[in-house]
Amino acid sequence: MTYPSQYLDEVYLDATLFEILSYVHAENGWNKIVNQNKIVRKFNISKLTAQKRISALLDENLLISKSKGRSKHLFITKKGTELIEKTKNVT
Repeated sequence: MTYPSQYLDEVYLDATLFEILSYVHAENGWNKIVNQNKIVRKFNISKLTAQKRISALLDENLLISKSKGRSKHLFITKKGTELIEKTKNVT
């Protein structure tokens, strides 16, 4: 599924960032753990690319990262959830 670039509430996300945000939102909804490695496998991208995209989402406060041992688990924030919901209402 491809997503158009999104510009809502002073937050601009290109399609790839929005797709990652949507994936984390869906997985969190099922109480599944999401980390960088899952994003690498799901989107068939390099670790460096995944790291840059995750950092962009963290910088916008759309995701938070919590360290669990050697892994960092990703969770969508309230702001990220609101962005997803607003996008559903627009489309």
